[in-house]
Amino acid sequence: MHAPGVRERSVILRTVLQMTEDQYTQYWVAKIMRAEATFPPASVFTFDMIREGVRGNRGAIGYISAKEVPAGLKVLQVDGLLPGQPGYPLR
Repeated sequence: MHAPGVRERSVILRTVLQMTEDQYTQYWVAKIMRAEATFPPASVFTFDMIREGVRGNRGAIGYISAKEVPAGLKVLQVDGLLPGQPGYPLR
């Protein structure tokens, strides 16, 4: 996850997770209290940190601006659409 206050984080929380920042925090506090997780997802501050985290962890998923995707990383479709295509929901 991007650190709080980053536009991409707000889009993911609102559009994908359908949560506010407070709901997201409460969700992870509850998971930790029930011993279902030891930590929330890491918060990172740059696109480079996300790219490196995804590259270094097989099966990891990160989110960055479409223009920041380097060669070699797969881009997942959302509702069958890629970034830049009409109707792509993450903006």
